[in-house]
Amino acid sequence: MDKKKVLLLTVEAGFGHLYAAKAIKEAVDEKYGESCETEIVNVFDDKHVPVFLRRTQDDYDKVVRDWPGIYKLGYEATDGPLRGSIFENSLTVLLYEAVRRVYKMYRPDVIVTTFPFFQAPLGAYLTLKNHYTPLITVVTDLVTIHFTWYHRAADFCLVPTARAANLAIGYGLSPETVKITGIPVRTHFAKKQDKKALRTKLGLDPDRVTVLAVGSNRIATLPKYLEPLNHSGFPLQFLVSAGGSDSLYADLKNIDWHYPAKVFDFVENMPELMHAADFMVSKPGGLTVTEALASGLPLMLIEAIPGQETGNQEYVVEKGAGAYIKKPLNILETLSHWLADDGKLLKECAQNAARIGRPRAAYDVADLVWEAVQHGPYVRSNRFPLGVKSIRELLEGFGILADERNTGSLG
Repeated sequence: MDKKKVLLLTVEAGFGHLYAAKAIKEAVDEKYGESCETEIVNVFDDKHVPVFLRRTQDDYDKVVRDWPGIYKLGYEATDGPLRGSIFENSLTVLLYEAVRRVYKMYRPDVIVTTFPFFQAPLGAYLTLKNHYTPLITVVTDLVTIHFTWYHRAADFCLVPTARAANLAIGYGLSPETVKITGIPVRTHFAKKQDKKALRTKLGLDPDRVTVLAVGSNRIATLPKYLEPLNHSGFPLQFLVSAGGSDSLYADLKNIDWHYPAKVFDFVENMPELMHAADFMVSKPGGLTVTEALASGLPLMLIEAIPGQETGNQEYVVEKGAGAYIKKPLNILETLSHWLADDGKLLKECAQNAARIGRPRAAYDVADLVWEAVQHGPYVRSNRFPLGVKSIRELLEGFGILADERNTGSLG
């Protein structure tokens, strides 16, 4: 029997979208690999994607780091039902040819997307073809969710939190299509690991308070927040990753460390580092926060980018799983509170993080993917907000449907 084909669509704007796709592939391969063949495709690699969209992957870190106000303005300008619908029509025009080509190349039995821009053009294509391949959207932001994530083209919209689910329903998605799964993280996060044994493996003291600090191209100021800890007088040791930023790695290596410190440029064993640490210092990116919560790891969050990162930060603080550090020196005040009374508050934060973390999210998504493969699409009506005639008029206005005249064919 031929294997079912699972197509995972994503991009490389930041780490979150791609890592979620990789996590889903890991889980599907582990549980259903004998029956499913899974492919991850970056649609933005297709030559028919406009250059300015393809470049957003490379420019993303620079924009959010150097021009956060501009990023926030663009985020808000395309959010909400009215502005979002106009934006989705634009995406349909800009990405239709690329998603059509990807679909024809892979002929999937189910499509999973970890990036919101592909739903509108996919919905348009499948509606014109009258062919309803199941489409599953996996939202990779915790609570501040852009309107484009919630599209009726999807048979399932998988969200990380109850707040995200309520927002989806408020935007008009059917409650039965909205599932709370959490954001998928690599399957290693679901495997129990001994903290002291991991520290020994990493060359650290198994009994010393361990700080994990994670930076990237978007967090060049990380050394400023580590400096007070490095001079704190607390019995600490450090695991530090520059997240692939060469300049940050150089800065971290040049620190005169007063405590044991392992400094890395980029790591592939983040689950080990998180399970070895007592708390983490980093930005509130969706991937970072999700992986930390899946590890039961308290968070000291710094420098949230306006938009979804602000929502991530507020969620962590509201749930008692961490603190927001406004200025570098404030980190000492938080640490003092956390370590007082034999680390009572730190332990409470760890318990709260574990309570809201979802280390098995990827497996839950894999089960829904398998269910969709077995039974086909669950929602056949309202596949796309526009009717066939309106879709054709929209695309023909830009000369896109020259080879798509036969709507009954899969092309």
